[in-house]
Amino acid sequence: MRQSSIRIKYRKTTKLDDVSRHGLLASVYRFAQSKGMFQLWEKLPLKMKSVAYSPADKLKTLWASIVVGCEHTYDINSELGAHEKALAKVFALERFPDQSQVNRLLNRSTQQTVDYYREQHFELLCRHTRSKKRRCWLRLGKGKRYLMADMDQRGLVVSGKQFELAERGYFGRHRGHTGYQLSVLFLGGEIGEVVDEYLDPGNVYGKARIGDLLEALAEFCRRQQIRPEQLVLRGDAEFGTPANIALVESYGFKYLFKGLSLQKAQNLAQEVTDCYQRVKASAEDRARWMADLGEHVHNDHSEGGAGKRITCRTLVMASVRDVPPKRITKSHRKKRKAAEEEKTQQIRHDYFLTNLEAKELPVEEVLDVYDDRATIESYFHDERYALGAKHLRTWSFQGSALFQYVVATTNNLLKWFKHELLKDTEFESYGLKRIIHKLMQIPARLTKRGNIWTVEMSQSHALAVKLLDQWHLHSP
Repeated sequence: MRQSSIRIKYRKTTKLDDVSRHGLLASVYRFAQSKGMFQLWEKLPLKMKSVAYSPADKLKTLWASIVVGCEHTYDINSELGAHEKALAKVFALERFPDQSQVNRLLNRSTQQTVDYYREQHFELLCRHTRSKKRRCWLRLGKGKRYLMADMDQRGLVVSGKQFELAERGYFGRHRGHTGYQLSVLFLGGEIGEVVDEYLDPGNVYGKARIGDLLEALAEFCRRQQIRPEQLVLRGDAEFGTPANIALVESYGFKYLFKGLSLQKAQNLAQEVTDCYQRVKASAEDRARWMADLGEHVHNDHSEGGAGKRITCRTLVMASVRDVPPKRITKSHRKKRKAAEEEKTQQIRHDYFLTNLEAKELPVEEVLDVYDDRATIESYFHDERYALGAKHLRTWSFQGSALFQYVVATTNNLLKWFKHELLKDTEFESYGLKRIIHKLMQIPARLTKRGNIWTVEMSQSHALAVKLLDQWHLHSP
């Protein structure tokens, strides 16, 4: 049967002013209020006039844009523009500030602004951290639990000369680029909270910030009444020097670091007299073996090592690695492809340094504990692909540092949100990417009666129905 062509008319209406594209943001906002997050932002030191919006209002808008998945500041106008009238009223605003006002907030940020925000972030963390729950700590050896903390650094590459303090440094595959380095202290495992972080020019590496991060970690342990020996600090080879480890030991923390020098690893391998023990395979399913050398002396002969000397338990690991093919010219590539040359393999040695005894950390558990550092790598992934930190939001160095800290606070808050308000539902297992790009995109009608807001979600929306049904089942 032949169908007739349809006709479409467009017209303006005010009947949709109470409909929001991000219905669940109202619950996250109320949750953040209950944690006292916004009250801590009221005295943010910024030299800018408050005409229609205060700096706290603009910062709340920036935070809301992260929660709903904005990848750029200009997305605020499309995601939280004038059409989100009902949602703005939940925030006690006539409408959300536009992206130019948020940009102005970031560009006016100073070192004082970032330092104040760092204090408020730390205060919020100490009040609500899940590290108070010992069941979230990692069980080692014969059953003793330890709180896991990780230090790591990621590069933020920029293009152009307008970015303040951007310097050339090591950025992995982006060789020769300029940018910044973000050093992060993170509570790993099931907790997944950011304790402290520092944004620096691209030529500043993690060892320059290890003292500041350790000081923050010591203060956190004091506030939470956690003894230093109850915490295990983990780090990759960048931090695995005798000078850095000596500093960690001065605070009384337990630690597990990968050694920095490959030549040192080769030398230690020659000292192995006992048989290697087969341990967990690599991510590529390659065999790995490990031997415990016991207490071993390590000297730091580097320029900044100041001749530091430590004695600690040392473990040597041997693994099978592919030897990368030799560099060839373009004219020979077809010959190589035709010949289908087989990759050669070699044994590579690495070593690990720790002050955990064998009964606390048996050889067969070392790689499991070290590889659990993947939680901080997951945070870096969430930063870029869930929390909107893939791109820098401003040319201002202090503005970029403030934005990265808002991202860190949002990470902590959403972790608390899913473990408290989504507890005992299937959504508690969701990662931040699914929470932001799925749950936060559920549309809803927002209506207010008295001081009570009602969030109405469509009964034909599969996620909305599942969320509301499970909330109803698990509500007290």
